[in-house]
Amino acid sequence: MSASTIAEEGGNVVGQVVETMKGINEASQKISDIISVIDGIAFQTQHPGPERGGRGSPCRRAGLGLAVVASEVRAGRALG
Repeated sequence: MSASTIAEEGGNVVGQVVETMKGINEASQKISDIISVIDGIAFQTQHPGPERGGRGSPCRRAGLGLAVVASEVRAGRALG
């Protein structure tokens, strides 16, 4: 095998690695966006407005549950 063939194959491998890293970066951004949405929902349900009156307790529990999910996802731990 010639040096130019080895160099060409090495270049192809590097190109594949670069494409894989781009995919990982895009997936990471999507995960970050999902976590932001979960955090927003958790925050809203933990702090019910005055219009909800006495019905805030179930909302707060749901919000706390979502907050736990968000923190577990952020920490990279699998749930379930």
